[in-house]
Amino acid sequence: MSHHFAKRYKEAVEAYGEYARVKPSAGTEFQFHHNFGIAFAGLGQFPQAIDAYKRAIAVKPDDSESHYLVGGAYYGSRRFAEAVNSLSRATEIKPDYVPYELALGKAYFSLGNREAALRQHTKLKTLDSEAANELVKIMDGKTQ
Repeated sequence: MSHHFAKRYKEAVEAYGEYARVKPSAGTEFQFHHNFGIAFAGLGQFPQAIDAYKRAIAVKPDDSESHYLVGGAYYGSRRFAEAVNSLSRATEIKPDYVPYELALGKAYFSLGNREAALRQHTKLKTLDSEAANELVKIMDGKTQ
């Protein structure tokens, strides 16, 4: 089940698909869906990743990483409003965590909410100047 750690996403999806036929036990259900989401996202299969992450969140609603990852999958699907919602939840659970705050700023900007993106930039300046600069470059169209 560690294919996704080696970025062998296709093999991971195949292995998880086989495992899914034997329904994961209650103790492994969260990790199963979480890892399945990572594998699908690695293949760029965002709808499937979103479904897997949502199943993981149903098991562990306060897992910040799953909210962050489903936000990234929504972002990859260009579903920016849903990305903002998921990333906002990740930052509520784990405030001031730079990767989550930066992703939220990017999602706000992509949604067209420059004011909210600027608020994220202000927050990032107090947390990590490099992340704040990265968000500015995105907002200035110099990077993605």
